[in-house]
Amino acid sequence: MCADGFFGNSLDGTKSDCQKCPCPEGATCAQTKLIAEGGAESSDVTCFDCPSGSTGNRCEKCQTDFFGDPLNGRPCQKCNCNGNMEPGVPGNCEGVTGECKKCLHYTKGYNCQACELGTYGNPLASSQEQGWKGCKNCGCNPDGTKAGEDNCNQDDGQCKCKNGVGGKHCEICLEGYYGHGEEEGCLE
Repeated sequence: MCADGFFGNSLDGTKSDCQKCPCPEGATCAQTKLIAEGGAESSDVTCFDCPSGSTGNRCEKCQTDFFGDPLNGRPCQKCNCNGNMEPGVPGNCEGVTGECKKCLHYTKGYNCQACELGTYGNPLASSQEQGWKGCKNCGCNPDGTKAGEDNCNQDDGQCKCKNGVGGKHCEICLEGYYGHGEEEGCLE
């Protein structure tokens, strides 16, 4: 028999009977026969016991939620999306670079590390630390908030109010003002 990490027919009695597995270190392999249509036979080598996070006939690609390039010496490692992705969903992160592609909780960025416009919070904090995971919609009142995509403070969620308008969500007229919902804000 060929030792673990090698494959071939050890019974021929030559130095080249057992060849090194074309697999990453630590993986084992076996030679399998393939029978094509018409009965032609060929063989292939399949790797087993792939390193953590890798998969494929030759441990050549990364599993879902992992990234790397095993064939070029970059072992698979866990994607870092700061807990702002749904584990196990194919395409969560790019398989070679690790860029997060399906950020959740109103987050964005290479590692889901920033809040989307119109949201606030700490995208890196746990739900125990801030009461929710990721970022939270500011909930600005459209009638009292200044126009534009960047209409709230991303640290505390305070909406950017029109003239004479107040409240965290720009939902009320300040004292001495009236007419919430006017184009310019509340009137004096």
